[in-house]
Amino acid sequence: MARKYYAGEASHFLLYNNIYDLVRSGAEYISLLNYLQRELVGTKQLLTYNRSEGIKFGSPEAERQFAALLRVSDPLMNRDALRQLPKDPARALPLIEHFLLYGDQVAVIINSLDTIIPAGDVSFMSGDDRTNLVAFQRWITSSRLLKKDNIVVLVSESVAEIHPRIRQNSRLSAIDIPYPDDAERLEFIGHLRSQLPQLKSEVTDEQLALTTSGLNRVHLNSLIRSAASESDPLSLDRIRQKKKELIEAECVGLVEFVQPRFGLDSVGGMAKAKAYMRSIADTIRAGNTEEAPMGILISGPIGTGKTFLAECFAHDCGLNVVAFKNFRERWVGSSEANLEKILNILQTLAPIVVLVDEADATLGSRESGGDSGVDARIFSKLAAAMGDTKNRGRILWILMTSRPDLLPIDLKRQGRAEEHISLFY
Repeated sequence: MARKYYAGEASHFLLYNNIYDLVRSGAEYISLLNYLQRELVGTKQLLTYNRSEGIKFGSPEAERQFAALLRVSDPLMNRDALRQLPKDPARALPLIEHFLLYGDQVAVIINSLDTIIPAGDVSFMSGDDRTNLVAFQRWITSSRLLKKDNIVVLVSESVAEIHPRIRQNSRLSAIDIPYPDDAERLEFIGHLRSQLPQLKSEVTDEQLALTTSGLNRVHLNSLIRSAASESDPLSLDRIRQKKKELIEAECVGLVEFVQPRFGLDSVGGMAKAKAYMRSIADTIRAGNTEEAPMGILISGPIGTGKTFLAECFAHDCGLNVVAFKNFRERWVGSSEANLEKILNILQTLAPIVVLVDEADATLGSRESGGDSGVDARIFSKLAAAMGDTKNRGRILWILMTSRPDLLPIDLKRQGRAEEHISLFY
């Protein structure tokens, strides 16, 4: 963000995904919003806004400058009006825009952007939502604002829940805040160790960092501080159970952790199918990611053991296993936001096996079917995720269906569910 801003490439930024995590600032870890305020308040007149708290200022000087500019534009404005600034976006955004246009060295942070300009068809939006949408479009495309040394940071957990006219604007620089990787989790674990000398653990810090893939620093902080308050040492089983609870709670029923108890040796019959899947499992366990398939399609009539075979195969792969649950909702933008959350979680949990039962119904198709194109956009995003070659050997999709003829050809081709296994009675 700093590079693009100082190079003059952009002055409007959108931060999304892992926005509620902790960020390192010197020797401590603080929230992302506090980190932004700390970094910006030193050189800018900082203003923050969300629907709940309204307009807040990073310093008395910023508040004085804001008030002075408002008095110039409206000499009749009294002190009571300045003390009781509006919280409603339709009334607050024009005041913020005036501050940006006429103030110098201004930084604006707007949190929970999805609650101000939610995704949806413009024809179904309220008058206030349309007004807010036009206001943000005007900010982002304003050449006058781009020339000033001011910065606007928009924050939202999900980019899919923001109106597409804003999130797809070429002048808005969108920045994905990722979940911490193994090295970053290890660093944070070391930080917590120094604060919690009473912590007892059966695992090394390195093992703990590897086992907690998919968790952010807030999750880690909760897990480790909880363990430090108890007399029993922290074990791998407890870490895995807590990880399962945290991620399932984070995804609110969108994914379910699966812990297969049996391997392919427990499957009766299906000699050819087992031998073929065992060879794939051996390839994955050996770390030959370039030879691993992107996905597997298991088809067959109801009752032939597709799900059991898939779980036994996942057990032999030795990877994390999650089952894809229903992520579709009736509200425009919600389904896309749910899918975005699932795909982000899968990236952080990799290497992982993803089980998709009744794939023909779950994954949909490119046909929109009168739903404002939601199904088509969801299918395109899923197909792109399944075909991303960077995930070969990291995310293995297993699609199961009794009606492979209903599954779109895009998903059955090479580079997606490229290995096909058919089961019969």
